[in-house]
Amino acid sequence: MSIEFIPTHSPESGASSGPTSGSLIGRTLKGTYRIVRRIAQGGMGVVYEAQHVRLGRRVAVKLLLDVPEDLPETLERIRREAGIVAQLEHPHIVQILDVDDAEYGPFLVMEYLEGRTVAERLSADDPLPVLEAVRIVTETASALAGAHARGIVHCDIKPANLFLVRVHHQPEFVKLLDFGVSTEVGRVSDPDSADSAQREARADRIEGTPDYMAPEQFGGSSKATPLTDQFALAAVLFELLSGRKAVGTRSGSPFLRTALLPVSAIAPWVPAGFDRVLGRALSVKPEDRFADISAFAAAVQEAARGCTADSEGSPRPQSRPSSASATLAESVEPASEAAALLGTLRSFEPPTRRETPRSSNVPCHQAAT
Repeated sequence: MSIEFIPTHSPESGASSGPTSGSLIGRTLKGTYRIVRRIAQGGMGVVYEAQHVRLGRRVAVKLLLDVPEDLPETLERIRREAGIVAQLEHPHIVQILDVDDAEYGPFLVMEYLEGRTVAERLSADDPLPVLEAVRIVTETASALAGAHARGIVHCDIKPANLFLVRVHHQPEFVKLLDFGVSTEVGRVSDPDSADSAQREARADRIEGTPDYMAPEQFGGSSKATPLTDQFALAAVLFELLSGRKAVGTRSGSPFLRTALLPVSAIAPWVPAGFDRVLGRALSVKPEDRFADISAFAAAVQEAARGCTADSEGSPRPQSRPSSASATLAESVEPASEAAALLGTLRSFEPPTRRETPRSSNVPCHQAAT
């Protein structure tokens, strides 16, 4: 089996064959969307703030600047993402408003969101308070439950794809972004159709972000199931609570940390119930995880029962824990040997819950430094 590893949205952006991101400011796409400013740039393109010239509405435009040689496949992929998100219509999933192709490249038009990504939230203050982490994860799980109900697996759950929307005088709430590498499960299509050919071409590709990928994803996108998203969301929760990643990369190759310390051993203020929940959701074997994303979310909420927002008396690490303290063992394999990796992974046993008694009123919000 030929394996092709495709990282998504790397922060490093190579030289673009199209116009520079700054050169588009003030230009209008398809006579409708006037580019106002650049919001963010990743490995595949740029996101701009734009204005609908007739309606005056602010929108976000995701434009692919570095147009690949396989342009038809790329256009189809973007249209596919737009079609998938448009059918979901979930309050915790970003809305897609339009999709088209301009002289500068193909683009998506999305609702404009004020706020920041969870990745930006983490970089400003990590680990996060337990109750905040639980809220982020449960809202994301709600979005994924809606997607899974329609047979859509996101395949790239990570802090950078979780957006915290700010609304005046309201708590931040999550919007799930970027279904660009999502896959459909249980769908039967005409084997002679273009869609079927594209699905077959993607089947052996490893698409996603290694820091949050489940073991089965290293076998190609065809191996992904809703339980794959559960693993990724559990990896996000582990990071939100501890400041350490459950999965990572080394020298450009993916590796799995197969024997994690309990999260409460890294972050002592985290209730020990999270050890069992994360141990199960991060199981190497998909069948050992929770039955679905809603069951995982319910277990997360149960683990947080008794937490308070009291910020007094909650310890906070003086510095980010070392990677050595986060793991007991690591297995490292290059992406090109993903099939061998799948065959050699050890079973993951959930960490044993600590017997130390805890107060029923656990302070779960770290004091500000």
